[in-house]
Amino acid sequence: MAGRKPLIKRIKWPGWVVLLLIAGLIGTGMVKWLTPVSGKSSSAPYLYFQEETEEADTYTLSISTASMEEDEQNEEIQAWIEQEKESFFNKVEKYGGELGGGRRAHLTIEVDAHQGRGGTYSFIFRSHKRVEEKQSESKVRVFTLNKENQSVKLTSLLDNPEAVRGIQEGVEQQLKKESPDGEALADIINRPDDWNWSIRGKNLTAYFNPEDLGIDKEDFFQVNIPLERILSFKDSGQKVVALTFDDGPNRNVTPEVLDILKHHNAKATFFMMGEQVDKSPDLAKRVADEGHEIGNHTDQHKDLTKMGMPAVKNEMQASRNKIIEVTGQQPSVFRPPYGAVNDTVEEAARHFGSSVVLWSVDSHDWKSRDPEAVNKVIEKEVVPGSIVLLHDVHKETAEALPTLLDYLEKEGYQFVTVSELLSIQG
Repeated sequence: MAGRKPLIKRIKWPGWVVLLLIAGLIGTGMVKWLTPVSGKSSSAPYLYFQEETEEADTYTLSISTASMEEDEQNEEIQAWIEQEKESFFNKVEKYGGELGGGRRAHLTIEVDAHQGRGGTYSFIFRSHKRVEEKQSESKVRVFTLNKENQSVKLTSLLDNPEAVRGIQEGVEQQLKKESPDGEALADIINRPDDWNWSIRGKNLTAYFNPEDLGIDKEDFFQVNIPLERILSFKDSGQKVVALTFDDGPNRNVTPEVLDILKHHNAKATFFMMGEQVDKSPDLAKRVADEGHEIGNHTDQHKDLTKMGMPAVKNEMQASRNKIIEVTGQQPSVFRPPYGAVNDTVEEAARHFGSSVVLWSVDSHDWKSRDPEAVNKVIEKEVVPGSIVLLHDVHKETAEALPTLLDYLEKEGYQFVTVSELLSIQG
């Protein structure tokens, strides 16, 4: 019912790390080890990796370099690496009198790569220098590309100025305690397209080197911002929203909700409890017959994170069986009660071939029981791609629905099921 973790979690999201899993990547054809590639990649940037190592009496180098098909990207990468090497050798020269005789300076540059959302691929270079005995320095440089191997500006993935402001505020809030130089902080916050950033799973990660913030520190800063709280993507160019209803079906509310949705020709997703399907099988069947999606919300609405694997599977299986028997729909999406998720819940969802789906906008209908308040919350927070949490067990939710649908239609939104939304977003 009352849930309280604003995010979407999809089980089947691939992740990969170049270098650590290089053999697997070679197998997929996404990476070639020092092998020329003709033509352009339509699905990911092709990379060529080399290791540069060097040892001397006063220093060691270990540098992972990556080359891409695009000359522009190669030049940027190599320029950054050369800059780091120059900085390192300048320090070696400066502190040369302290080096040798068994003590050497070290420069290590590593690259990590992963596929992100919004059709992005990020290549994260980390530089670590140690010249002085008790002081080291770490920096980061991120190259985020699209499928055409072109650099991607962060703001190009955000749908509107509100989303840009949202991410700026989130980053600023986390960096304020680290940066006493308010002027330097304000300057970098106001230039999001100059950030080092990547998108992975449910977070956008922004990286800031100490000089970006006008401070003296050995290591870079890493800030994680939940995507679903502040971002939506232009993956499809469509202005869509997924309305979801939990805890039903309910004889006093669900029929009215269905009538309103039908009047607006709007499709939604109903996360049903097994015991409620038992009580109102005709209503569950009507939901399916009218073209709505049915998701699994367990049998008895227990906190699954406090249960062992057998009990979690039993809760999911019981509800799943009842939904299939009554409606003929096999639920492919699953929402745990209270939005409570852990590794056991995720593994159980995988077992049943379901994606774990929470929400990005909580209407708080379960809390306010006020139609006007419900609509104000949604109107304020909804963006293209939102998943809205509602409950078809509260009369006030049904009362709020006509005004809400009128507003969303006026704003140009199309109503889709959760599965349709996730498909649109890739």
